[in-house]
Amino acid sequence: MSPMGVAVAPGIAALVSLAVFVWALRRYRSELRRKALARFAIKEGLRFEPHDSGRLLAEPFGLFAPGGGPTVENVLRGRWRRTPVTVADVSLRAGAGSTRRRYTVALVDAGPRASVSGPTLPDEWTLEVQGSKALLYGPVAHAEDMRLVFDMALSVGKGMPEERGPDPEA
Repeated sequence: MSPMGVAVAPGIAALVSLAVFVWALRRYRSELRRKALARFAIKEGLRFEPHDSGRLLAEPFGLFAPGGGPTVENVLRGRWRRTPVTVADVSLRAGAGSTRRRYTVALVDAGPRASVSGPTLPDEWTLEVQGSKALLYGPVAHAEDMRLVFDMALSVGKGMPEERGPDPEA
């Protein structure tokens, strides 16, 4: 065997080992996130679904266009201060052959002024309104920030910034 062949084999083995390590680390972090979101759902009286049954992608929003190959996971559904809200992780391709981008999305019934995002949304978040539904999406939110995502969805759904105060039903 030539000296070059001997050097190539360990290099390939190192690359394969690195790829397996990166894959395992991503899988581990994904599982930690899934468990944290499931705990949040239990604590807040919401339903947690590891994968969407297709209901969210059936909504007519541009983000869910089939060309991006969207996938949905870590779905939180339920009533947040008496308003139905769905929050989930969505990943999709930004363009042909590109890597996948991940977002946190929130779906809520749109209030009469939902197209006026004003001070409600941070700069990195986007709002789409289709008929009576509003979809907000932005960077993947940490499990400990989910209350803020639900409150943001609620404020957009009502068409005004959320009042800060106790929930009368609490």
